Amino acid sequence: MTRPIVFVGYKGDLSMFVDVCTLNNTPIMGIMDKNFLHETELEGIPMLGSENDLLTTQRHLIDECDFFVSSGFVGVKNADDPSKTGDLVRLERIALLERLGCQFATLIHPTAIIHPTAEVGYGSFVGLLSGLGYKSKMGAHSFINSATFIGHHSQIGTNFIGAARSMVGGHTHIGNNVFLGACGIILEGHWKDPVVIGDNCLIHTSVILLKSIPENTTVGLHGKTYKRYTSPPLPDILAVNTFRT
Repeated sequence: MTRPIVFVGYKGDLSMFVDVCTLNNTPIMGIMDKNFLHETELEGIPMLGSENDLLTTQRHLIDECDFFVSSGFVGVKNADDPSKTGDLVRLERIALLERLGCQFATLIHPTAIIHPTAEVGYGSFVGLLSGLGYKSKMGAHSFINSATFIGHHSQIGTNFIGAARSMVGGHTHIGNNVFLGACGIILEGHWKDPVVIGDNCLIHTSVILLKSIPENTTVGLHGKTYKRYTSPPLPDILAVNTFRT
């Protein structure tokens, strides 16, 4: 019997996760979020308190339910103060659940196409009309939105987000905590020379990325780059806006 799911953290696209649970006949127990304790329910889902209650009054849920971290947004990073990075809340929640030994749910939309040789990490989400190609791997707690595709032989780390209609070409190696904006494309590499995207990178909406980039790099439209944290000198980035000539 499928165990019920507890969502940890609220964000606007919670309805997508709920929809997949409904289509897959997966029961939902409720949602936990310390920022919404004044609410009794969110989008019709009962509030179960704070995620910190798993340490005390709600500890029984660890044995009864699977968990899915549904908040936070990879790539929302603060250049001046890394302690205010937006996805730290998500990473802190993941770390708490991992430390408590929680079991994680993996949500896959029925229309998604995943090659039999592909691997999807636990706690991840694969959305409407999305897919993973031959021998591709996507790490734990990752999220690919509607009509997003991961190409053959690509290796993706943990906590990756591919926004709607984005694409990762074949033979691409992506680190941890990387965000690829809507309609963004990382063109494929070669099996002898894969495209490599370092940890903590943000690739903006509608960018076509043609080459590797180091960790802690943001790539904007028309190849504009931003230095964050203590990243090394940035190379010239070849990128174009797909909606402009």
